[in-house]
Amino acid sequence: MTDSVISGLKIARGLRSRGHDVSYLGPADSRPFVEPHGFFFTPLYAEALPETPTADSMKSWSAQERRDYRRSRSEAIRALLEAVASDQNREFQHLVAGLAPDLLIIHSSDFEVVIPSLLAIEAGVACVYLNSILASAEECGLPPLATSIIPNDRWLSSVRIWLAWKKLTLSRRISAALAFCFARGQKNPLSEASRRIAERCRYPRELVGSSDTLRLKARLPELIAWPRRLDFPVAERPGRYYLGCNIDLEREQADFPWDQLDSRPLIYCALGTLTWFRRDQYLAFFQAVLDVAATRPNDRWVVCLYDAVAPEDFASVPANVILVKRAPQLALLPLTKIAIIHGGANSMKECAYFGVPMIVFPIGFDQPGNAARIVYHGLGLRGEIRKISAIGLAALLEQVEKDPFIRLQARLMGEALRAEGNDRGIDFVESLLPGSRREPGGDEPRLVPHRDIGRDRAEAALSDASR
Repeated sequence: MTDSVISGLKIARGLRSRGHDVSYLGPADSRPFVEPHGFFFTPLYAEALPETPTADSMKSWSAQERRDYRRSRSEAIRALLEAVASDQNREFQHLVAGLAPDLLIIHSSDFEVVIPSLLAIEAGVACVYLNSILASAEECGLPPLATSIIPNDRWLSSVRIWLAWKKLTLSRRISAALAFCFARGQKNPLSEASRRIAERCRYPRELVGSSDTLRLKARLPELIAWPRRLDFPVAERPGRYYLGCNIDLEREQADFPWDQLDSRPLIYCALGTLTWFRRDQYLAFFQAVLDVAATRPNDRWVVCLYDAVAPEDFASVPANVILVKRAPQLALLPLTKIAIIHGGANSMKECAYFGVPMIVFPIGFDQPGNAARIVYHGLGLRGEIRKISAIGLAALLEQVEKDPFIRLQARLMGEALRAEGNDRGIDFVESLLPGSRREPGGDEPRLVPHRDIGRDRAEAALSDASR
């Protein structure tokens, strides 16, 4: 959720500075990411989806209390989907009618994204998806993001990509079958709700598809908060528009002991804000980083732990290492010579924007595919986090330092991305608004509200909107 909200805040802040009214509508859990930036936020379905208890408050819960909470949350979501599908709960429609937006930007960070999409179509509101990460569909010819496949023009590459998609499809079918069995024959509530809503608003069911990151979504124009030059070179997909880096350079940064930095070259290490592994696995990774840092006293290191582990978990910290829970990444990257990261979309874009060579240790979700793109463009190397060792990490660092191609590619990519500007997303979204002075270019969509053309012509409208 945080990545998607961060990408949207950059655009929202820019639109507000140009005189547009921007409001947020979403689950209560999104409020802490939005309201501190001064935007009006309306909670959606707050009664069924109250704000999730904090991790600190849940520490004192027993195992049974945790199970009871998950069960009650699941039952509340199931009941909500049934109420929305049967048109008994019209909270979304009423809120949208009150806001009367000219454009609804739907953050496609959650699996339930298909529901507000269909409800917006039913309400006749022009809408687009905003993707904070890349997403592929099988017909694009690209591998799923969860794989590290780098496509090329050889037949073996095509076979590997085909097999990867078949594996993903099979795993989803198996998961659906198991869920059906555990649910004692009840259909998937999300799939069933989307089917019923689509039928109600006469939206063609065949236009409800999937990607490698979302099981279900409507066919809407997609805005990708990612620079086109950082993706693999493939044919453009209709209705898919790259917004560039879209980095929120004005976002609030963590406090940092700046007086501890000196003139030594800086190596920066961070594995993102989400916790993916067990605590012992994080300890092993960061201990390997500290061991390598101890052998390189001529470098200054900043190691950001976030919430995976704590600084006090390490018996000794080399004198050339600043070990912190949070770090001002945007302020540190311009000073960094090599970044050791996990391959999250925001971190990779920011490193590329500032021309920083990367060593990427992907953990899960979209990170293997992101790392593959970094390797393809010669911006860094990929490591295996489950096989991390001080010797292996030291070898990767030495390879990056001694490889002039990587250093040159990183510098040139940074220069190219900065030359593109960081406000393309703001310009693009503004061009979609009624009365905009800026005319969309030939590759940009002209959105047609469904209320102007009739439900029975939805498919034709979507085709026009994507041209």
